[in-house]
Amino acid sequence: MDDLVDDVEQVPLYAAEAVGGALLVGLVIGAALLGYFFVRRLRIAASAPSLSCGLRDKGRGRWRSAFIRLGHAELDCFAVFGIGLKPIRSWPRAALDIGPPRKAGGGVPGLRDPVIISVAAVGRTGGVELAIERSAYPALRSWAESGPPRANSVV
Repeated sequence: MDDLVDDVEQVPLYAAEAVGGALLVGLVIGAALLGYFFVRRLRIAASAPSLSCGLRDKGRGRWRSAFIRLGHAELDCFAVFGIGLKPIRSWPRAALDIGPPRKAGGGVPGLRDPVIISVAAVGRTGGVELAIERSAYPALRSWAESGPPRANSVV
């Protein structure tokens, strides 16, 4: 009979250890995921300048947290919390059509002073809207209007 009492008294201790272990495993997995997203962003942005932005289909839907990379030949858009290294959208630099900036009507997650611009490839239907910081718009416009580097060009 004494063994039964000892086992019953141990039940709360076992439950606490199980809950503590589960929380520790969850914390380790969460830290690993955050580390992966950080390293992924660094790796993608290492090859070219990047800007934080919001992305949505033209005129509808919620803003999706993203960032754009201003590459040599294209503008690539990546999801912030994506798994892969491939862009979710890509536009060729030579055929890129960027609309004028307009004030954002509502808030865009992650951006303090956003402006909205329409982005599409010339000759293609559809397009998306990007929300970027007002201070980043001149950099994007300048990049789009300048030509990509060419072989044998002298700077």
